[in-house]
Amino acid sequence: MLAQKPSETEPPAAEQQKTAPTTAPATPSTSINNHQAYEGPEGSVSAKRLTVNTIHFPAIAAKEAKTGSHDIEIRRSDAPRKTGQIAVWQQMTQGGSGLGRKLDNKLQSRRAWHTGSEEDPIYFLSVAPKNEQFVIGNRDTLIKRIIRPYWTPKGNTQLYDVDHKKEYQLGGDDKKPDEDNLWLLDSSTNRSAGARINNAINKGIGSVLEPWNNPNKPDVDSVRKTYSVTLKNIIWDAPFKGNSENYTAADIAERATQLEPLKAMSRSDVKKAGLQPGKGEFLIFNNASGGRSRTIELAGSADKTVPFTDTSFIAGFKPHTAIFNDKDEDPIKIVGVLWPDNPALKSAGVETSFSISPMPGLAQTGYLNFGQAERQIQKIFKKNLEVEALSPLTLSSVTLDENNNLIIKGKVVTNLPLLRGADIDFTITGNELSIEKTFASQEVSVPAPFHLNKSSLTLALSTSKGLSANGEVNFAIDRVGSGKVSATADTTGSLALAGTFKMDEQLFGKSEIAVGYQQGQWYLNGTTEIAEGKIPGVSHAQATVGYHQNEGLSIAGKADLNLPGIDQSSLDIGYNSRTGLYMRGTASTGKTIPGIDNAELKVDVAERRNEPGFKISASGAVQARIAGVNAKFTVSYDDGAFTAEGSGQYKRGLFSGQLHAGVTNRGIDPKTGNLLNTPATDGKFKIFGGGRLSMKLTPWLQGMVGVQLQPSGDILADGQLSLANPVTLFERKAFNRKLFGVAVQVPIVPLIVAEVGANLKATASIGPGQITKLQLGVRYHSARPNNTKVSGDAEVKIPADAGIRLAARAGVGVGGGLASATGGIELGGMAGLTGVAKAEASTSWTPAKGLIMDMKMGLHASPKFVFDISGYINAQLLGADLYDNTWQFASYSFGPDYRFGVSLPIHYEQGKPFKMSVSDLQFEVPPINAKKLMRDLIEDIV
Repeated sequence: MLAQKPSETEPPAAEQQKTAPTTAPATPSTSINNHQAYEGPEGSVSAKRLTVNTIHFPAIAAKEAKTGSHDIEIRRSDAPRKTGQIAVWQQMTQGGSGLGRKLDNKLQSRRAWHTGSEEDPIYFLSVAPKNEQFVIGNRDTLIKRIIRPYWTPKGNTQLYDVDHKKEYQLGGDDKKPDEDNLWLLDSSTNRSAGARINNAINKGIGSVLEPWNNPNKPDVDSVRKTYSVTLKNIIWDAPFKGNSENYTAADIAERATQLEPLKAMSRSDVKKAGLQPGKGEFLIFNNASGGRSRTIELAGSADKTVPFTDTSFIAGFKPHTAIFNDKDEDPIKIVGVLWPDNPALKSAGVETSFSISPMPGLAQTGYLNFGQAERQIQKIFKKNLEVEALSPLTLSSVTLDENNNLIIKGKVVTNLPLLRGADIDFTITGNELSIEKTFASQEVSVPAPFHLNKSSLTLALSTSKGLSANGEVNFAIDRVGSGKVSATADTTGSLALAGTFKMDEQLFGKSEIAVGYQQGQWYLNGTTEIAEGKIPGVSHAQATVGYHQNEGLSIAGKADLNLPGIDQSSLDIGYNSRTGLYMRGTASTGKTIPGIDNAELKVDVAERRNEPGFKISASGAVQARIAGVNAKFTVSYDDGAFTAEGSGQYKRGLFSGQLHAGVTNRGIDPKTGNLLNTPATDGKFKIFGGGRLSMKLTPWLQGMVGVQLQPSGDILADGQLSLANPVTLFERKAFNRKLFGVAVQVPIVPLIVAEVGANLKATASIGPGQITKLQLGVRYHSARPNNTKVSGDAEVKIPADAGIRLAARAGVGVGGGLASATGGIELGGMAGLTGVAKAEASTSWTPAKGLIMDMKMGLHASPKFVFDISGYINAQLLGADLYDNTWQFASYSFGPDYRFGVSLPIHYEQGKPFKMSVSDLQFEVPPINAKKLMRDLIEDIV
């Protein structure tokens, strides 16, 4: 390993003498300065060539040795990068004889235990002395892991990057200037050194450009892309972050010093370390070859989730759930929020997931799939991830170190007005964002919401330290104002800016605002006012103006409204860097608006997005105050258009049901009746609404009718009333009436007669009577109920049946004392009709008399009588049969030339019973000669 100088400190004098180059002779004063060229103490520039005379780089001896200290030409920044240092490092080290020999000695020791097959065993190694991290796999897997260790030879955790000793930006390459240009360098040292070398180059180029008397001179980024730049004298004495720990290729491949802390694990070691998950457990490692482990609950089935809240799983990632699925390649997804607590990122708190892949040969064990993690990061950056106060980021590379820090590198895109064309590198390590950039006078940089008009400034931004700046800046805040600050240095050595800020006179009135930068933070404070008429609808506003680096620009104060229908208001003034000035608060309404109770509204005043001016909107809820309406209205106010509307129950007079109602000052389309989006020209508030309500004329008769709410709040019904379901007027009634009776004697044989009696009865049943159809014209106004008119027609259906029954009974008698006879005849017949009578009812309703209906029902038919007859007679004289006979008659019929029917008039008045009685019942009976009928029957029988 190569020893390095201390970090973040000035190197000792001896080291400075050791590393400092031979100083070139002092450069004379400026000798050339015109449009074509400049030559001075800082360096020279002409004809697409620029030289920096003296520059200071981090004090890293190996970099100095490989790079040199004189006349170093840097690589152009627009040249495509063609390095593959990780693959080259693997080729250089994995076949080392010392590495293979020492690893085999550990794996073949008696202590070493393996799982899997004998042909492809899987070994477990721990990193001593803490034994908290592990290297797991077959021999090939172990080799690939240990050629890039994350531990020192003493076993301490240390993250390394494959680095160029001669920096790529200084002309180095994977095998240039020689085969030994790659090494493993402490990650912090590598990243700090690279950034500081880059910034030093930018600063040196800027120092040459600054005094050049050329109105069209290029900026620093253009020079780095299109000029040949030479560093004449490099002094390797600058501090850097990190401890400069390193491994050379020989350390890894031949001496294998990284194997010294690795310990082959026995089976009991593996079990004790918790590397054999039990029932219901799943083991997760950092990477495919081990690292740190963590155990989670094993889900019992696919698509089951279990809690997972280990924030050390990935630095900067706050997980909350592990989701198990039935995919063999990625059985678990860890879901959470990336960068949840990073104020430097505008898009902090990105919901994402990382996959866990199964470790080969190990049951219930998996590792973080870095390839999938990289794809997830790429997706996030495609959505324009932004840095607070700067601009969107583009992704260059993603790596994952052994502490599970996602290391993300890229560029800050220069499409924001804050960074006009600047080329800025960024790095996110875990949850820490870091940007460091020195700008020339042609470049710009101020924090949002400021944008630069003219500036020379140095910017540094990090999650932990925030934003700092120095220089002279002319800037503006869109739609707010403009200002100018000048840079000075205070007694503590910190940079400071101080100046004044003038508010935009198109919106603001009198203002007194101070602005500046001090102790690492921008500040802006003062007072301003908004005069009446500047924002239509806002009567007066006063505010204080401030700025804090972490909170941004603030404008806070109070304002009042002057709008129709608004009784009182109280608004708080605020400012958002993206949307501009706003006012939010409450306003009371209802005192001067008909149809609603008093209510409190939420009010929002905001700048319009695509046009100048402000938009006033409000919302809330209010109880309706319209006679008969029980509803909660939703209130909205949109640039002068007030609407309170909703649906609720209506109950007043004859009407009840669900009704939509509201109050508005909007215009109404005379053709469609729909509300317009703009206020009516008269500006008056009016009640509106309507629907279909149930209209109840009697306790048993009600139907639906369309209604409209009038501007006065009264109900107007002008339409048709109809029934939803049939209504029963009366229940079933039965009627019976005897029409006639007769008796006839008929001789059969001598001394024997038959006496036959007969009667004819009429029967009828009516009901239930039901109104099945109803069409009533309704004209009703709730303000004039006595003028209500209801008239129309109804159809009443009345089921009815009626009949006549003829019954006969014959008895046999003896004509003398020596004779006896027994026998009998019974016969009967019925003719009837059944049906449904439809009656058209004349219907009317008035408030004074209520409902009146008159109707007449009738049912008629020409039936045919059918008699079924059977009987016998047995007569004896002196013990001898005189007459003995039995009849089996099929039937006897007559008709159908007989007409029979029934009719009944019905009258109904509301509050009175139906007029319907037996005396009103009218039968139509056919003429029947009963005596002849009886004789004809008996004769046919005998």
